[in-house]
Amino acid sequence: LKPDNVMISGGRVVLTDFGLARPAQGETLTQTGAVLGSPAYMSPEQARGAGVDERSDLFSLGTLLYELCTGRVPFSARDPLATLLLIAEGRYPPPEQLNPQVGRELAKVIVGLLATDPKQRFQRAEEVVTALEALLEPLALGAPRDALARYFETPGEFNREVVAEVIKSSLGRAEDAVTQRRFAEALACCDRVLAFEPRHERALALMGELTAQGRGPWRWVFVAGAVLLLLLGGLGIWR
Repeated sequence: LKPDNVMISGGRVVLTDFGLARPAQGETLTQTGAVLGSPAYMSPEQARGAGVDERSDLFSLGTLLYELCTGRVPFSARDPLATLLLIAEGRYPPPEQLNPQVGRELAKVIVGLLATDPKQRFQRAEEVVTALEALLEPLALGAPRDALARYFETPGEFNREVVAEVIKSSLGRAEDAVTQRRFAEALACCDRVLAFEPRHERALALMGELTAQGRGPWRWVFVAGAVLLLLLGGLGIWR
């Protein structure tokens, strides 16, 4: 799976070009030391010429999702061999680090697809569908196929609709998280809102509340540390 093989036809996403598909009982994806395929979109096991199954395609799907969300592939180096080494080691910047609009939930799906060990990835495409549908459900965009068709018809209007729903959903989750004292989650949700709308008043107000609530515990930690240092110093003097 790679961008060149993903086509749009009649409002549908279509996969093309299975020229390099590997049969269940056939030769590997390497011949005379040469690697066949696009290195940046290969799974670790495919790059090694090892046995592959549907989980290799799911890894490539993770690479596609990462690129869609950040504008770059997760594994890229000065030459194909160096790229394959990065893939084998599983080293890449977190997607939400490159684009805060991604959000933790979608980033978690991408990371689950890009696991170096196939056993640690999503095991079946149906699992990925379920995870992505769960992300879309709060946005109230309707059936994914219908939403996709609307996007292709009027992308600008659709994007504005999605952004409005993402902000609304993230803000609601942030407020719930504050109520339940899940401050890290609340901060992450506020960060996502501000990534879309940096001057969003309610998100900024929540951030202020979270910052104020966070000062108390840290202040006492510093006080306790100062007292401890004084006590240690006093013990040193008495000795």
